[in-house]
Amino acid sequence: MSERQSAAIRRLEALVERVAPRDEAAWERRPPLRRGRLVSGSRAKQLRATLAQLDRAVGHEGMPDRCGRSVKALLAPEAVDAFLELAAEGVFRSPDLKAAAGRALPWSTIATLRDCLVILGEEAGVAVVVPRVYRQRLDLAPVAGQEQLAAVYGRLLLSMRDEPVDALMARSLACAGLVLDARMRSGDLASRRVEHLHLDDEGVRGWRRRGRRRGRRGIGRSRGRRCCRPVRRRRCVGGCASGTGW
Repeated sequence: MSERQSAAIRRLEALVERVAPRDEAAWERRPPLRRGRLVSGSRAKQLRATLAQLDRAVGHEGMPDRCGRSVKALLAPEAVDAFLELAAEGVFRSPDLKAAAGRALPWSTIATLRDCLVILGEEAGVAVVVPRVYRQRLDLAPVAGQEQLAAVYGRLLLSMRDEPVDALMARSLACAGLVLDARMRSGDLASRRVEHLHLDDEGVRGWRRRGRRRGRRGIGRSRGRRCCRPVRRRRCVGGCASGTGW
């Protein structure tokens, strides 16, 4: 914090110290937030980091004039918009972090700043209007090529040929074949559940749900669309108890 803090920063610092005291004995007796929850250790650090950035923002040429005179002025819509825009560019990063100086903030950190501003406003009795923070689209690496897939398929076939295939092994190989045919990324694959699969005469079909929020991909409850090509059933080379495998 700067030596000459503005009135708004002093007020917010007192609010943060009340709900997230630095003293260990006082921490155990801390009151809940107005939303009814206790501040966790990680949230306490986030609130102090947000307060430090607000302190560096007061008096910046990109901020509204005299925004530090009161909490209401500092958390006004025009001040919040200017703060988040400049903070996203890395303007208010800690000067002690020289390696990160001037580097833009990731979307997750911007979202944390946004949430902390809302909490600070609630504790101060000021309604804070903040913009939505959308997750950035990332350029994902291409999926495995045909040669790599063919090599793994070949290895699966060898696994069936070398040993007797029981029901458990058949199911394991079927799962592996489904994963390969779906060509899903690890993060998307980890979120799949049995209810996202559909079995018909053509094979197994997977479904992905469209998220409601722009710029995000994942499972939502809006519209669904088919994302995996059918995984046709294949007969096990070594024979299976059910007669079919992947």
